[in-house]
Amino acid sequence: GSYALEQWWDVLGGKGAIFPDRIHQFLVSPFAWQELEYALPCFLAALAIAFYLRTQRMRRFSAYAGGAFFAFCGYSFTLVNAGHRGWFVLISYMLFSFGLLNRCFNAGRLFHFAMLGAVIMWGGMEQPDIWMIFLIFNASYALWLSYRSRSKAEMLRTVYPKFLITVAVMLGIGYAS
Repeated sequence: GSYALEQWWDVLGGKGAIFPDRIHQFLVSPFAWQELEYALPCFLAALAIAFYLRTQRMRRFSAYAGGAFFAFCGYSFTLVNAGHRGWFVLISYMLFSFGLLNRCFNAGRLFHFAMLGAVIMWGGMEQPDIWMIFLIFNASYALWLSYRSRSKAEMLRTVYPKFLITVAVMLGIGYAS
């Protein structure tokens, strides 16, 4: 109802931001989205695991089963029930970022670099107190992917300059929020 419309006006007026795990707040009233407050992050966690596992060349069924097992495992629901929704959502963003890093190093599409910047910033805004650890994990994983690659000189020439797109998206989202 009117609450969702107010949320949209805040975003359009520059007073708010849209996060994938909070999209339900823009669609329905607070009474309805309270039901989705933890269901949507569980769904995002399942998708994040499935996406990452697909970048590791796992079959679809195995990847989606792994995502479902993670989303519904005891650790995930312990975090949710203890009120640590932000940590649970940050884990989802971190897993998406690992999958996107794999795509950046293997496919090299500009879309993957842009989405990596978005995912990193969305995670930082969801749980800023441990965001630096999230960045360290991403940097370590990127270094490991670089080390693992066959052609390090080509990677420095073709892949690393595209990370400027990641930084630009991070700055854009950070400034807008």
